[in-house]
This record gives sequence, C-alpha cells and structure tokens, in this order.
Amino acid sequence: MKIFFRISILIVLLQVSLACTPLAPGGEQLSAAQHRAQGVNSIAAKDYSSAARSFEKAIIQSPQSSELYLLRAELLEALERYKAARKNYRSALANLAPTDEAREQLHYRFALLEALKFADTEMVVNALVVLPDSSPERLDLEGVLAYQEKQYTEALSFFNQA
Repeated sequence: MKIFFRISILIVLLQVSLACTPLAPGGEQLSAAQHRAQGVNSIAAKDYSSAARSFEKAIIQSPQSSELYLLRAELLEALERYKAARKNYRSALANLAPTDEAREQLHYRFALLEALKFADTEMVVNALVVLPDSSPERLDLEGVLAYQEKQYTEALSFFNQA
C-alpha cells in the first residue's frame, strides 16, 4: 500500500510537470529529453524497471541534469531500492556543478535517506553544514536526528519550525 501511494504521487507529479516528447524516428539515438519522457510514460504504465532504465540513459546523456537525478532517486526510493537511490545521490553530487541550484535539495534528500534507511548519523551531520541555518530542510533533518536520539521534545520543536 505504501509503495503504491508513493508511486501514485510520483506519477501525478511527473504528469503535471511533463509534456510528452515524441521518440526519434527511424531508430535514431534518443535524446536525454526523450529518454526522460519514456521514463515518465513507463511510470504511467507501471513499468518501473523500464522507467529506471530510461532515467539512467537520460542521465548518461545529460550528467549535469539535477532534475534527472532527482526523478530517478524518487523512483528508486518508491521502489524501496535504497542502495540504488544512495548510489544515485552520490553520483549526482559528484557530477553536478557546485553552483547547481538543486545541490541543497540533493543533499537534503540524500541525508534523509541516510538517516531513515541506513542510520548514518555522520553523513546527516555533514549535510547540515551545506543547508542554510533556518531552512525547512535543515530543521527537518535536525528533527530527524533528535528523534533518532530519543529527544522527542526537541525533535517536535524542530519539526514544528520546519
């Protein structure tokens, strides 16, 4: 039920944000945008493995696209393929420019995955340095850390601020 809900949300978000791109005629190599569109169409058809492959192909052609990494990571997390999502986040942070606007979001999402699925507190603490002091993402991560340390009142305070 949980995975169905997460994938349903992903489908809705992707359909709202995307317009279908036609495939290249005559067997020509597809562009990153076309692979992305195939991935979205595969999600709509509930062919999640194919969607993951399409996003991977798009990333290979456009390794500087933070959006593609985020799409793929969201799909992998929804499929509960946490190790693959972890690898995806690491690749994204290694390949994206330091000035990329999505770096903070990638750090946040990666740190949240590490905290909730791998209990890697050190990685989460390192991610906090990257996030602005009063950002909702930082406050949320601080709340997660406090909760994991059984400091429930402090965690609730952070979550309320986020």
